[in-house]
Amino acid sequence: MSIEKINKYNAPVTLRHTETGEEYSSRILAFKNGVLYVELVLDLDCKKGKYKRSLAIQAAKYFRKENDEFQKSLASKISVFYTKKPNTNKNSNENFELIHDSTIGIIFQDGLLN
Repeated sequence: MSIEKINKYNAPVTLRHTETGEEYSSRILAFKNGVLYVELVLDLDCKKGKYKRSLAIQAAKYFRKENDEFQKSLASKISVFYTKKPNTNKNSNENFELIHDSTIGIIFQDGLLN
């Protein structure tokens, strides 16, 4: 794989949740043994629990459809992080603190019949 493709895949992508309209950031971490590893970054004010799993599934499906190399992936492992502003009175140019919340695993079942 060329350097341009690697840089393109590692760049964060801003997506919008279809039900709530909330924006979130996501990027690919790795692709090993048919498993797509994705990082999902949400705002701390985002509603927890109810939409977290649907956001993770939406991000995994997006990356699987968007990239030809990842269409053969069997599963996805999504690490969910929340952002928190540092407690300073300075400008908002400070880096955000990432808090790991959970890891969600899904299996793509496109070819399975009931």
